[in-house]
Amino acid sequence: MIDYPDIVKKVRLSTALIFVLDANGDVIGAGSGFVFIKKGMLVTCNHVVAGAHGCLINFFDPTQTLRGRVILNDAEHDLALIAFSDDSRAPLLMGKMENVIEGISVIFSSYRLNVKCLTTRPGVLFSITKNAAGLTTYLIDGAVCGGDSGCPLIDSSGGVIGVVNARRVVREDVLEKIRDTKTGLVPVDLIKIYHGLMGNLHLGVGYAIPASYIPGIAPTGLLSAARSSSQKGLT
Repeated sequence: MIDYPDIVKKVRLSTALIFVLDANGDVIGAGSGFVFIKKGMLVTCNHVVAGAHGCLINFFDPTQTLRGRVILNDAEHDLALIAFSDDSRAPLLMGKMENVIEGISVIFSSYRLNVKCLTTRPGVLFSITKNAAGLTTYLIDGAVCGGDSGCPLIDSSGGVIGVVNARRVVREDVLEKIRDTKTGLVPVDLIKIYHGLMGNLHLGVGYAIPASYIPGIAPTGLLSAARSSSQKGLT
């Protein structure tokens, strides 16, 4: 197993805990994000900031709270960009995407479970898949949970190769069934919910979105497409 102490030190300085605010300034959600592309710019998952009217950002120093503003939503790839005013945080560097193959060692650092303490887990990228639309997803063997969404997936050289996505651990149709049972909108099908949850938890599968999809560094045309499809989400 590769040791990553030097990489973790750099990642810690540029990875943030994001609190999402509603129109009244109340916290309605949280997740992770990291400085990327340029100073003053955070990358996170779109579902983390969905419906946000603003964000509060905490880096490794929990006493320093910054305000952030969602400037781009890319719902197709579940990615978003947040602007904030702090030039002291260096952007994490892009990894060599041509070296991303099944079997490489990776780490991901996040504020899991929204705790104000950065945690780092090692893993292996064990599969690279494509969905029906041709979008690539990385499967990693590290357990992913709440708060991990939006954190960087890092290769052994310290480069960003993906964005971890906790929502994709469980199928969305299963999640919707669980949400709806709280209000009695649909019949409870415990067998389907059980198999949907246990199938994912037993495998210990984590998911990540390739860094090449991040708006601003992605293939030609993606950035403009993301902008045009995300005007409703701009705050």
